[in-house]
Order: sequence, then structure tokens, then C-alpha cells
Amino acid sequence: MIEIKGYPGYYLDDDGMTIIGKRNRALKTKFNCVILQQNGRRTCVPVNKLVWCAIRGVSPDEIPKGYSFRMVDGRMVAETFSDRMSYVKKKNTKRVRISDEQILYLERYIQILKDIQLDTDDAKSRLFMLINEDREQFIAYACKLSYNNRQNAEIVADSAIMATMDVICNNEVMVPNPRGCVKSFIRGYLRENRKFSADGQDPDRLS
Repeated sequence: MIEIKGYPGYYLDDDGMTIIGKRNRALKTKFNCVILQQNGRRTCVPVNKLVWCAIRGVSPDEIPKGYSFRMVDGRMVAETFSDRMSYVKKKNTKRVRISDEQILYLERYIQILKDIQLDTDDAKSRLFMLINEDREQFIAYACKLSYNNRQNAEIVADSAIMATMDVICNNEVMVPNPRGCVKSFIRGYLRENRKFSADGQDPDRLS
């Protein structure tokens, strides 16, 4: 057993997690904390903190405020609040893996871009076919955003497809992914439609 510095009679058991009190009994925990008594003073201390301190021969009273303690790969570590929040954020970040279908799609798109640069005859028609393959998905996306208005969604989706075509073919800006560009145009058109509708103008107007 390892005696806890600053608290004579209190030990960390050989199991590495149990705190032994002055009566040579394991202390009861509440919310992963135990009560230590010294010189008539009762102190509530997290078990993880006592484990970390006992292993390093440090008194719990010497630890500055702002530190927390947790087990990582079988080892107790001390970290600041910002360290902990960084870990939580990283842990909760969704890992997005590109699918084989997405890779093939982008490979086709890149080849079409090269052919557009070379002014190949069928490059623009192939670009339209590539983008238009997802027309139903674009309509469904627009329909969802326009409160299931299928007719308006079709108009918006088709307009967004043609706008994306123009941006890519005219080389106005770099378009890494046509799908994302089409959806961006869809959102823009629907925002504009809502604005026109609120102003009392034609809600089906598209720019």
C-alpha cells in the first residue's frame, strides 16, 4: 500500500483504486469521492485525485485548482478543464469516411473538368449527365426545405443544376463537388423565394 502524503493513516490499496482509512478499512465512496479526516478537518476528495497523488508522492492539498483526473489506458492522468473539453470535442467529432461511390464520382468529375479545359466536344454534355444523375435527390432536398412543395422543388432543383453547370463551365470559381454546389444554389433560391413571398412578390421567381 502507498500512504497518501499529507494524510497519515490513509493509503492507496494494492489494487490501485481503493482508499484505505485509519481503521484499515476501505472508505465508502459517494460520487467517486471519499472523506478524509485530519486534525479535526473533514475533506472530500475525488478518488481519482488521491490515486494520482499517491502514485506520485504528492499531497492532494498541493494540487492547484482547475485540474481533473481520469483513467486513460490503465493510467491515471491529470488534465486541465480545457484539456478535458478538447478531448470531449475530439471524441464527439463524427468521423466521415469517403465511400467508393464518392471516389468514383469525383474521379469522373475530375476527368470531365480536364476535358472542359481542353474544350473537348462532349465535355459539357457529360458534365450535365453527371450532375443530373442526382436530380431526384436534389428535388427531394428542395422539397424538404420548401415544405413538401414538389412542383416548386422541381423548378428550384433544375435551376440549381443549370446554375452549377454555368459556374463550372465558365470557371467562375473552383467547384470541388458539384453535389454540394447544387444544394448551395437550392438553399439560396429558396431563401430568395421566401423573401419575395414575404414582400408580396411572385414566390416562384428565380434569379
